[in-house]
Amino acid sequence: MALRPTLALGATSIFALLCTLSACSSGSDSDSSFTIRTANESVAASTQIAIAGNNLAFLAEEATSGPGGTDFNQDGDQLDAIAVALNVGSDTENVLNVATNRLAWIGNELYLVVDEAKDEVDWNVDADETDLVLLHWNATTPAVIDFVDEVTSTGLQMVAIGTNLFYTSTTTPAGALQSNVNVISSATPLVTTMIPTQDLVDDLSPRIAFEDEGLIFLALDETVEGRDVNDDIDATDTAVLALLDGTGVLGVIRNVELALSSDTGPFRARDTGTLDWDVGFLVSEAAQGGVNLNDFNDFAPSWQPTQCIGDEDSDTTDAILHYLEFAAWNANPVTSPPRNTGLVGKDKIAIANGFIATISQEGLEGNCDLNGDADTADDVVRWTQIVADPSPILPLNTAANIRALFDVPGGTHGLAELGTRFVIVVNEADDDNDINGAGGETLNLIGWLSPSTVANA
Repeated sequence: MALRPTLALGATSIFALLCTLSACSSGSDSDSSFTIRTANESVAASTQIAIAGNNLAFLAEEATSGPGGTDFNQDGDQLDAIAVALNVGSDTENVLNVATNRLAWIGNELYLVVDEAKDEVDWNVDADETDLVLLHWNATTPAVIDFVDEVTSTGLQMVAIGTNLFYTSTTTPAGALQSNVNVISSATPLVTTMIPTQDLVDDLSPRIAFEDEGLIFLALDETVEGRDVNDDIDATDTAVLALLDGTGVLGVIRNVELALSSDTGPFRARDTGTLDWDVGFLVSEAAQGGVNLNDFNDFAPSWQPTQCIGDEDSDTTDAILHYLEFAAWNANPVTSPPRNTGLVGKDKIAIANGFIATISQEGLEGNCDLNGDADTADDVVRWTQIVADPSPILPLNTAANIRALFDVPGGTHGLAELGTRFVIVVNEADDDNDINGAGGETLNLIGWLSPSTVANA
């Protein structure tokens, strides 16, 4: 495929026009053959797939497994999603006969989050069937399922990283430096250890929001904590960010003290070295004390795009991109605090070549026409260099460096990373631009750039 370097998005490399979405394809002939094996059960529509080594687990649908369905857990109905464990190396299968919500492997140890009400079993023997519980299973003892703990009903409840499982327990933590987050190692699969915090005031009971490249994003609910944990003089915020290094069992929870726009993200943690990440997240102006976090007066003079002069943002309803460098921040959050980029964000955060990017909605940037197409209706990519405090935040601002995006299905939303590059999908129609010189403005085109502080000529 020929490359036509026709569009420059800014930085040190040109925008490489790779293909239209409809034209990208590949294929090859091969003598290789595959042996296709199938499980004996129907996969539930809501199934989670968990994989570790040769181990695979999924949820089977009772209603469509077997002629007329199968009541695997013998609770008198065929409404459940049942855990099934497979070893693809030995081609063995075990139906665990437990109605399951979530699955996670650490090595050969499988953990299940189970709703007692669905399973109709009192797993924690507390004389009711109303709890969410964490269960354990190992392929070498297939007849045994162990009760581990009762888990919270909010958040992801558990996340597996390497040979460790982190989960949120309903056990009430007791005092400063304590949390409800526990860790289990595959070496001791039934031993739970509480993860400490850096909070010297009282205990914390966060929920697990996300995990990325070994870093765990946690959300603190002030209505649960019963106190102000982000220093905005209220105790009503339901998603204040905390972080935990999940690459081992010695991590400590530290509160970022910033309220998230949503505890479902977007989030990004890009591994930059041993126990270090560049971390991106969106902060809610409304929840963070009702402050205008993209007020141009709070930044260097060249932070504001010249095309936005007169269209400055003055509301407190936006989600604003922030970042931190984890190792320095974790060592001393006072001297290495989180940085506010002032960029309105939505849907996606990407990090490449020491720069952080998000998708900005023009109508929320003070109603500014960022890409110079005579409207303010576009979603565009904005990015800025990750620099330590007090170096100024200086995003590239000229209209030639900003393009309207096509919201690609599948999770990228039109913005992704490829090594040191950002990859975006440009919407010619929204950009009002014949990007590839084909005589129309109807295509969605994929291109890349290596971001730098140098704009195009």
